[in-house]
Amino acid sequence: MWSSIRRGLAVVALACASLAPAAADACGWDAGRCAFNSFHIMGSARMGGSPEDSACNPTGETWDVRDLVVCDGSAFPTASGVNPMVSIEAIAHMNARGLAARLV
Repeated sequence: MWSSIRRGLAVVALACASLAPAAADACGWDAGRCAFNSFHIMGSARMGGSPEDSACNPTGETWDVRDLVVCDGSAFPTASGVNPMVSIEAIAHMNARGLAARLV
């Protein structure tokens, strides 16, 4: 447990490193000893074929609010398990083009 607390404190110290570089150095975290992570929220407004099991249709328009279009990873039916950057870009591009075509 104490090692986890120390590690958490070290992460906080690293976050403040631009303000106090000595604090990060004091934790013993040299170059290459800190891993940064991020994640993508996926599936919170999932697309699907019906309002019963999805928040938006396959073109990204929400079932409940006309012309409200979801253009990010929220539209995924579920988490992809791999880096979703290109898929998110493709969904955004497809849905933005469809929305632009309707607005012209």
